[in-house]
Amino acid sequence: MREHAENGGEPGHDIDGLARHVPEVDAARYVDEQARGAYEDALVRWPLLARLMKLEGR
Repeated sequence: MREHAENGGEPGHDIDGLARHVPEVDAARYVDEQARGAYEDALVRWPLLARLMKLEGR
């Protein structure tokens, strides 16, 4: 399992990596669109599981 960037591990996404090198970037102010897209794709790919878990899309 990869360690989170806050704990000295590899960045979880591009913004984490950028924030490590550019102090002016606050990673907490950005939305991870890749994660959101993966979530939306999963709802389409596994609709029964999504309904059972009462998950919703946009």
